[in-house]
Formats: sequence, structure tokens, C-alpha cells
Amino acid sequence: MEYMDHRCKNGFWEAATCQYNESLSKNYIYPYIGDYLIVKIQPRDLQLFYDDLPNHEAVRQRKKDSVTKDTKRAVREIHKIIRPAFAYAVNLGYIKYNPANDLELPKLEAKKRAQWTEEEVKKAISLCEDPDLLLMMQVMYCATARSGELFGLQWKCVHIFEKDAERPYIYIDKELARLGKESIESTDTVVYLTFPAISPNQKTLLVLKKPKTESSVRIIYIPFSLAEKLREHKRAQDELLSMSDYPRYDMVFCHDNGRPISDDTMLKRFKRLIQEHGLCQVDPYSLRHSGATAKLRATRDIKAVQGDMGHSSTEMLLNVYADIVDEERQKLAAHMESNLYADSLSDEARNPDPDGEKE
Repeated sequence: MEYMDHRCKNGFWEAATCQYNESLSKNYIYPYIGDYLIVKIQPRDLQLFYDDLPNHEAVRQRKKDSVTKDTKRAVREIHKIIRPAFAYAVNLGYIKYNPANDLELPKLEAKKRAQWTEEEVKKAISLCEDPDLLLMMQVMYCATARSGELFGLQWKCVHIFEKDAERPYIYIDKELARLGKESIESTDTVVYLTFPAISPNQKTLLVLKKPKTESSVRIIYIPFSLAEKLREHKRAQDELLSMSDYPRYDMVFCHDNGRPISDDTMLKRFKRLIQEHGLCQVDPYSLRHSGATAKLRATRDIKAVQGDMGHSSTEMLLNVYADIVDEERQKLAAHMESNLYADSLSDEARNPDPDGEKE
């Protein structure tokens, strides 16, 4: 607990990370090994704790405290807290060595996120009759934005009105999040706007906050057609909000009272769309992945897509979309064959790409 307090109050963790790690601790760490004396705990104790934890559910089952159903993954997340916590204890002189070093963690099978193909995205868009959901789907797909970035988007960051602009774009510099009041107060999280609580006893608040990483702050260029749809949405929204006395928060996606639409609301509408039309089961966030897949297939430019996604490196992109990168590597092999063995190849073999020009 001393380590957690140190990380939260000294700017190492922002509010969302602090909140998540505190929830992990309350659910999994304190109930099982919270009473152990730190000077007596041994590597064997922690290994047995890790090995046995997948057999247990989270102790606290309130909606906001239920961290994950995948306790094997939870073990790896818990280790990210326990190991540096014991290192902190070593630095402070409580113990002489870190018992969390060199422990074996459960192996996780890599699960590929289900996503729609380009044709399935087009079909879903053609079937959607919910105007807000329809526009949200298109922005997430074309801009490959995260859900928090999508719902935290304000009109001042949507550059679609300049007549002389070469290409319309959106500027991502904040995200919508629900954070605990204590987490906000105990960390250095940069909060730009706090939406009023709906009830006086509410322990969490909707906020617009600074993204966790610098690479998340970025410009994303969008199609002209999408820009026109956004302009139409702005005109309809202005007309609706002008007839009410509710505060205006400049949100691109908002309810009739001006408050932002959250990902929970989109999830319900998205599930309804899938059920009504028998579409392939995916979650709304997969639209970001579908968009990235489409961009990679179109450009083969990993760095460009990385910039749109807001990743700090290409590693994440290469791991998630390795099959698309492999397509390009197969073309390299075909080109090497054409170059090295050109004399012994037929015209068809020299030109493996049917859409390309013969060499």
C-alpha cells in the first residue's frame, strides 16, 4: 500500500492506471497475501499464490471492481505491481532481496481480435439507421481512433470548415474517461474538463483528460466525404441544442442535454445493430482494427498507419497485423526470384503481381 501511494502521489501513474492497479490489489492481492509479513515472504509463497490464483474469482464483485474474468492475464498484471513493489521495499531497506524476481508466470495464448472485413464494414454502415451510431462507426473506422478519443472529441479539434484546407483532419489531444474522485485528487493527471456529477454521492466523474502517451496526441486526416457528414451532423446538433437551456460542452458526440456519449451507450447500440441484422459478432473497438487493416492494405506504409493509430512504435502494429506485413514480404521473395532467376523464368513467373507491370 505504501508503494501504491508513492506511485500515485509522485506522478508515476496517472489516475486511470492508479485506479486500475488499486482495483487489482483490492480484488486479488490484499485478500490472499495481504496479511503476510513482508520480511518473511519467500519466492515459494509468491509462486504458490500465482499458481493458485487462476482457480479464484475476484473477491469484490461490484460492477466497477470486477477487473477481469481472465485470471491468467490478471496474474501477469498483478506481477507488474508486486515485483516493483518489492523492489521498492528493497530500496527502502525493509528487505534485502526481491522475492518476486525469476517467478514463472502463466502463458497466455495470443487471441486475435475478431474484426470485420472492408465489405462487412460497408454492409453494417448501409444497414445502420441510428444517425449517431452511424457517424461514430465511420469516424472510428476512418480515423482509427480509440474509443476514449472518439467520445472525447470536441468541435474545436475537428478541422473541416476551412475552405482552403488541402485535407480535412481531426486533432486528438484529449480523451473521455470515467475516473474516481480520489484517483484524480491523488495523482498528477491533467484534466481539462470535468462534467458535473449526476448525483451528489457519485464517486466517479466523467472527464476530458490528457492522453497517457505523447504519441497519442496527433493529427489524423479524414476523407472529404466523412468531413461532409460531420458538417451535416454539426448543423443538426446546433439546431437541436439551440432549443434547449442545457450547457454546451462543444462535444462532437453528445446526448440531447449536451453531455458526452460514452462507450457504454455505443456498445448497446452496436450490439442491437448486430442482432437485428445478423452481422458477424465483433465489438465496436474492432472498427479501429478494421480501419488499420484497410490502411495497411492500401498503403503498405507501416509508419503512416502507426501515426494514425497513435502508437509509440511499430512493434504493436507488426504484432497485431503480421499477416498483412507477411503479404508484402512474400512479394519481396517474388521480386528477388524475378531478379535473380529472370533468365530461367517464363513471362508469367517474372510478373507474379497480376496488377503490376511486367519487368
